[in-house]
Amino acid sequence: MDGHVIDKPLEDSFSPDTAVVAGTTSRIVAQVTLNPQITIRSATANELDRAAAWQSVMGLNGTDIDVVAYRDGSTTHAPEVIKAYLDISPALPRNFVLIYAHRGVQIDAIHPLLASLHAHTDHTGKSYALRQKHETDSIALLRFARAVTPSGGCALIIDDHQIRIGPKGTLQAAPIEFSTFHNTDLHSGPRSGDVR
Repeated sequence: MDGHVIDKPLEDSFSPDTAVVAGTTSRIVAQVTLNPQITIRSATANELDRAAAWQSVMGLNGTDIDVVAYRDGSTTHAPEVIKAYLDISPALPRNFVLIYAHRGVQIDAIHPLLASLHAHTDHTGKSYALRQKHETDSIALLRFARAVTPSGGCALIIDDHQIRIGPKGTLQAAPIEFSTFHNTDLHSGPRSGDVR
């Protein structure tokens, strides 16, 4: 998706797809939104044991807990997310940065979601995970992407809105957005490895 140039820095405003800041163009080049098939079900006894620390911190001891399960039974990543990563990543420069943003927690906090994503993919470059509390954190996510993506570099942003565990009746299906993000130095023109 081609964007348009805005006059304000990304920090001040973000709704367009491109920002020019200090001689660098930050551009979201492509976006894909997934709506994976989910089942919301009661947590099993095993899942409740693994989520005990989360329940304690949230003050939910003894509360009925629901979890999100994907069509393959996984409670970490939808098969559609893994497939999208495997379909998109070969078209990106070899050293692209992976940024995975997610909401809430998962059942087993000992095994982070980024590590789970790595286990299903072949990503070997730099990667970051961000837990976001609010939908409005998208601006912060793009600021972060600009900060960690080198000039002339590319990032794959996976913005996972799905909350995976919560009190009974509070969970709902949420989208997962994939975006390719590029920082291009305006003074030197496009660099090899830039995806257009």
